[in-house]
Amino acid sequence: MSTAHRISDVADIRAFVGAGNAYFTLRNSATGGRVTYNVTREEDGTLTIRAFTGTENSDRRHYSYLGTVADGAYTYAGPRAAVAGLAAVAAETGDRWLAGFCASLAARNELTDRQKDVLRERCRKHGVVTAAVPFDDVRARGFAWFWRILNGGTFPATFEFWHEGRCAACARRLTVPQSIATGLGPDCADRLGIIRVTLPVAA
Repeated sequence: MSTAHRISDVADIRAFVGAGNAYFTLRNSATGGRVTYNVTREEDGTLTIRAFTGTENSDRRHYSYLGTVADGAYTYAGPRAAVAGLAAVAAETGDRWLAGFCASLAARNELTDRQKDVLRERCRKHGVVTAAVPFDDVRARGFAWFWRILNGGTFPATFEFWHEGRCAACARRLTVPQSIATGLGPDCADRLGIIRVTLPVAA
């Protein structure tokens, strides 16, 4: 199997993921299981995380929202984040019913189907964006695990990180071997202050 688009260095993986428009696949070499993500950088520096859930992996519309990374911390935009978002809306607007609804949900470990339906409806009404992938889905759990290990753990020997052969910042196709090795073109690497690898030369 070719390893041309595989990145093994943790610092290079971290730089690739945060470059601005990264598409990548995490693979378990022991099981063959894999999940694909798109991570984009917003103007305020926040990273938006999406998981591939459709049929066309080069079309962002086939990726579903999972959550965000802000100040290095990943937040899954599940029910707890939705309740917190609605509580902020309630405090800002003085909506006492919404505040009470949020307080009742915050005190529960699990929500009923009816509560989930009302929560989704209120989120739509007030523009609170929630995850489209449930947390028990391998794609949601997979990114939470990946981000935790990326920022202080050790990846198991069976972990593989693959990119699609395009720059994670500008999406141009990569042709220079040093760029393929890190997933970043020379101009983008310079702009982001990332030192590119030097490939060994045969004696």
